[in-house]
Amino acid sequence: MTGPDAFTDTAFTDTLLTAADTVPADRAPAAADPAGAPGRPLRVALWTLLLVAVVGNLVTSTAGWIAVSISLGVLVLVLVGALVVEHRRMGP
Repeated sequence: MTGPDAFTDTAFTDTLLTAADTVPADRAPAAADPAGAPGRPLRVALWTLLLVAVVGNLVTSTAGWIAVSISLGVLVLVLVGALVVEHRRMGP
């Protein structure tokens, strides 16, 4: 079907927004501020440390410094675990 009635039989017509469905601006919930989230600085620090540890692990692995590489690899695993725990605790 084409023309002006092409979408009248779809599910889109079942969800009309009316004046009763709107919320006045003074009662609207505040927009989420991701920069002000409580776990945000911790996540940024964990991601930064993870990036540094991965790059350090890559460099030390290629340089042949096995002891440093292993310790950085363990640090990477710990940081990934901390990020998973932080994600599950705080949400997305």
